[in-house]
Amino acid sequence: MRVAKKAAVVTVPREPPELVAENIRLNVDHGHIHAFTLTSFADLLPPDIAIRSWGLHCAAFKVPYRFIEGRPLPLDRQTALKKKMKSFLNPLILATGKIPNKRLFLLLMKLDRFVANKSRQFDQMVFVIAKDPNFTLPTKVPPFSARKVLEFKVPLHYLK
Repeated sequence: MRVAKKAAVVTVPREPPELVAENIRLNVDHGHIHAFTLTSFADLLPPDIAIRSWGLHCAAFKVPYRFIEGRPLPLDRQTALKKKMKSFLNPLILATGKIPNKRLFLLLMKLDRFVANKSRQFDQMVFVIAKDPNFTLPTKVPPFSARKVLEFKVPLHYLK
């Protein structure tokens, strides 16, 4: 959650209710215990508070992101066919992850936002909640520069 002067930004995972119920039943450490939808916060807020939501991280791009990150796919809790396919892909993923793919990553981020919201197949959600009733939120997903996100740096601060 990020809180600013005019709005709060909340990002949450999109977990199926069955998985959330299993996390609760099995008391999974750090398991998610809430299943959110794009309308989850609408009933919790007063009617004069504006809220906008959209999806991020299209499920179809999981493997391409892994290639860019160089992070192998998990092999646990998979069917035999998926395990074989992932066992084949993981060495390739590890090899390609050593190549800097900044341009490919920027392209994938742009495609991800578009496809996630058109297909409604996404793993995370963003909610922007206006704290001030006079503050108007954009009616659609605001544009952002993937390059600025990638190159964002925070100066070091030292406590004295």
